[in-house]
Amino acid sequence: MNYSADLNNNRGSCATWFHEHGHMIDDLAGGLSVKDKEFYELLQKEKSDFVSNLIRSKHFSRLEDAYRYIENELSDVRTQSAVSDIFNGLSAGKIKGCGYHVSDYWTPNRVSQEAFAHMFEAQFDAVRYEEMKKYFPKSFKRFEELLGGALK
Repeated sequence: MNYSADLNNNRGSCATWFHEHGHMIDDLAGGLSVKDKEFYELLQKEKSDFVSNLIRSKHFSRLEDAYRYIENELSDVRTQSAVSDIFNGLSAGKIKGCGYHVSDYWTPNRVSQEAFAHMFEAQFDAVRYEEMKKYFPKSFKRFEELLGGALK
């Protein structure tokens, strides 16, 4: 990791450091993100509800139209790369906003692990924190419950 570059990270100062430490905390706590099935289920439900509401409100006839709309909406690397990456994982790589992994990276466990790390990184950035609450409020609340339990 390049610490100097991370200080001036276009995703926010030290975003990579906090993200990778989120993975470390998850691992050291015994894999909270994967063990807690509710966390993954909430992520999936919030993504599905978001897409369904979008299809209804925008009168899209195809799922792909909703996915393209989300991609266009999630275009600001500074504020939305974490949320974009989570949508990417939850859609098995079909939604590619400003942040994503290669499609074959994603498994349900990796979705949970990456979401956990992104939510940890958001704890240290007010702008990204609000974006996480906007798109994944229930999942984010569950993450904070899991994190609080890990600290006890």
